[in-house]
Amino acid sequence: MGNCCGQGVIEEKRRRLKQVSDRVQLKPWKGAKNLGELDDVVKALEDLHVFFRQRGDKDHAELATIQRLCDAVTTELAALLTSDLLKSNNSAKVKDITRIAENLDRTKTMPASTFVQDRLRSLQGLLATECVQEVTQTVSSMKTPKQVPQAAERLVSQLKQAQMASEDPAVCMKLLAQATKFADSVIGYLPALVMDPEAVHTVERAATSLDGLCGPMAKKVGKSWKPLQPEVHLARQRHSDELRND
Repeated sequence: MGNCCGQGVIEEKRRRLKQVSDRVQLKPWKGAKNLGELDDVVKALEDLHVFFRQRGDKDHAELATIQRLCDAVTTELAALLTSDLLKSNNSAKVKDITRIAENLDRTKTMPASTFVQDRLRSLQGLLATECVQEVTQTVSSMKTPKQVPQAAERLVSQLKQAQMASEDPAVCMKLLAQATKFADSVIGYLPALVMDPEAVHTVERAATSLDGLCGPMAKKVGKSWKPLQPEVHLARQRHSDELRND
């Protein structure tokens, strides 16, 4: 293609490219609550790439700079994916990161989304292993009724963290197996638990959360989850009724 615009427009686009380059070096998105800055950079790179590419073979240096910046942004996107982010269950931010990577694919020679998705899968695998180990430890270490309230709250916290890794059916099955083992143990301890009103209330609250986590997880893998909260509530209610009748 021939020259499609005046020299003034070309110089303005080069200044804009320099501004984008400076912004990438500053990394203003680090620590930010949203990724608007990265979104803007990716959009600017796409616009600049379209402009300089339309000028044919005249702007090799600018096109090379754009690709270098795309590589840098890809690295930044991957670095934003951390174990702590997955544990926080901030699925909205994870989706934003993968969406921006997909948008960057329109400009980058080598797809950014592939690199970012590989990073995400790697982190999910590590998180899954860690979560299964932690859940297993929580369940196996609960050996007396007195340990149940704290173990129940810890298990709920661990399963919440595992949500970003529990998309894997194999992981879901392992987590459900441990949760079922835990629920069976709790039911066995109910005669002792109901003797402590504070403890049984804590367990019932945790059981409600556990049901809310395990029900959907079981559905994902075609299994069913027997709610624990009704069992705890019924045992507590029966004990209260017995006390009133004495």
